[in-house]
Amino acid sequence: MLGANVPEALIPLEVISGFLSEPYASKHRIGLAVNGPIGKQTDTRTNVKVNFTQVESQVIKNELQMMYSADFKDCGEDGCGPSLNDQNWLKRVDNSIHKDSEGHYCIALPFKEDEPKLPDNRTQALNRLGGIKRKLERDLKFRSDYMEFMTMMVDKGFAEKVPEDELDVSRFERWYIVHHGVYHKQKRKLRVVFNCSLKYGGTSLNDKLLSGPNLTNNLVGVLLRFRQGAIAIMGDVEKMFYQVRVSQKDRDFLRYFWYPEGDPDQDPLEYRLKVHVFGAISSPSCANFALRQAAIDFGTGSKKEAADVIRSDFYVDDLLTSVDGEEQARELIRDVRMICASGKFNLTQMISNNRAVLDSIPLNNLTIGTQSLDFE
Repeated sequence: MLGANVPEALIPLEVISGFLSEPYASKHRIGLAVNGPIGKQTDTRTNVKVNFTQVESQVIKNELQMMYSADFKDCGEDGCGPSLNDQNWLKRVDNSIHKDSEGHYCIALPFKEDEPKLPDNRTQALNRLGGIKRKLERDLKFRSDYMEFMTMMVDKGFAEKVPEDELDVSRFERWYIVHHGVYHKQKRKLRVVFNCSLKYGGTSLNDKLLSGPNLTNNLVGVLLRFRQGAIAIMGDVEKMFYQVRVSQKDRDFLRYFWYPEGDPDQDPLEYRLKVHVFGAISSPSCANFALRQAAIDFGTGSKKEAADVIRSDFYVDDLLTSVDGEEQARELIRDVRMICASGKFNLTQMISNNRAVLDSIPLNNLTIGTQSLDFE
């Protein structure tokens, strides 16, 4: 797969044989290929057989095309239409998506029902917060990191304190999300997880939401296209989920409790999320839909190539693409960044294997340390 266009890389230099019915290895310039039975087989006749032939038959060429298309298809290419749930999700998202006053895409929570009914889980949320409080009191680093994250959520506009006149619980359909902190094993960075799967009264928020169609590009397809050009371009959409807002009418289903100024000695206050968050089963599809919508809305004319890249060369929030020339790379990066920015998606952590291309990217959008890379 990685050398079919360079046949000299696939010429066998040496064959290392095993015993009868055992695998053998062929050595090539790019490494070793192992052929034969896989795993522990009770039937030694089971093996892998490869046939080579040269044909002119159009029928066989078509068969080969179908085989490779099936093996390496991208999302949406399975030939199956959307399910009824996916059709319902699409209808709800299509009818609700719009730009808010700040330029962010806003999408309603795609509930299975028009008027979802959820039990009052206020007591559960407060009890779980008590467990967080005990950990905050005995672990000062955890307390500092947790407070920093929760403060950032409000300061960045990802969450808000519930107004006083909306605290009357009898007036609103609502749900309280329980949260907890998890440290990344390598980075040792705290992420606060909003648990939308936790059940109360036999149900959870995720039980009421439609997950939506899988809009994530096939990883194999992304990687195969990524290796085609000589100049590599990679990047990451900063906090992609948080850039997609939740409709005002649905935010009370995303309430949570937290302490003012992170002080567990004070009484907890009610907050609510304004964005689609990690933990909700609908968030990946909603975020991908919004990013693709930006490509549709702002990727016309000279930016069509950039729009195609956004549709096909993102794996969730990670961009992996490549082109053949420096000027093409610079123009592509400029246009992709402009389209993303028009939808309030900030393309950052960018890197390339070409110095001239790197120098064309603003410093605050580059991966840390790229300025000192020595390409010689």
